[in-house]
Amino acid sequence: MVQIEFKYLHRTRNRHGKFYYSFRKKGFKRVRIPGAPGSAEFVAAYESALGMSTAEKKLKPGSMATLVNLFYASTKFAGLDKNSSQRTYRRVLDNFCDEHGDKPVVLLEMRHVESIVAKKCDTPAAANQLLKRVKQVLDFGVKHGWIKTNPAKGVDKIRYSAKPIHTWTEEQAVQFVKRHPPGSMAYLAFVIMSCTGVRRSDLITLGKPNIRGDRIVIESIEKNDEQLNVPIHSLLAHELSRIRGRFMFMVTEYGKPFASSASFGNWFRDRCNEAGLPDCSAHGLRKLIATRLAEAGASENAISAILAWRDNRQASHYTKAANKKKLADIGMQQLAKDGT
Repeated sequence: MVQIEFKYLHRTRNRHGKFYYSFRKKGFKRVRIPGAPGSAEFVAAYESALGMSTAEKKLKPGSMATLVNLFYASTKFAGLDKNSSQRTYRRVLDNFCDEHGDKPVVLLEMRHVESIVAKKCDTPAAANQLLKRVKQVLDFGVKHGWIKTNPAKGVDKIRYSAKPIHTWTEEQAVQFVKRHPPGSMAYLAFVIMSCTGVRRSDLITLGKPNIRGDRIVIESIEKNDEQLNVPIHSLLAHELSRIRGRFMFMVTEYGKPFASSASFGNWFRDRCNEAGLPDCSAHGLRKLIATRLAEAGASENAISAILAWRDNRQASHYTKAANKKKLADIGMQQLAKDGT
């Protein structure tokens, strides 16, 4: 089933039993969104409708919404990645402005910010994300004379224990392949990620131009602009040879590229659920290849190069875990020899 992830987007069944989509935002004209969900036509129509609704909204002088829009026009915002960071910032701040955008910045106090954040305590990660973005906007406001001090500075983040992303086990990898065998789109996604470690945000853009001889090359990955350049594994080479009649590696059931990394993530999550793996995810598969590399004896530099990390901080977590496992095995073997 198609996952509706766009704000103000509604799915309706007509009298013939067919579904259609429309953009509906309170106070604005309803707009029909044509095309297949996730297609370029669909996304373009949605973004156009969203842009028109934003443009029609009158901004009050001195309001939070006006300050946010000035922040969007700043050099700091312009320096963010357009495909990921800017989109994330806009989603958080636009939602904030929908509720609080008409309020004057000069009257904002710490207790107001604290109350706004506290109301989102059921989703602490989202609450802390909101606090972080509001702090940035208010810092921008202080810099440009909108307000003397930043009232969000004294607000504490919500403390919580984040559930770590599950790392796939080898048994789970086998289980996934049994449900989604070679030749399926799910298996293609699985083998690309497990043989390259590519993030889902880069996976959805991969295509034939990324094949350079016997290597997969991405000149600048979305996360940190690092280059990804890895040899094509034999399993991956076999699956890529199956692709006929399309430019991109990964496409939706409609034959179109995935509209976003989130839509791909949801699709892959459904494939994991079908395989009886509710704890598994696309990012957890990336962690599996890091574990495999470390346990195979790859150096931190090698792991960082393959997974396109700027430094070895993340790689060190995997090599340390692998070394502990090896040392434990050696210790137990020695214990068995001693007969104690």
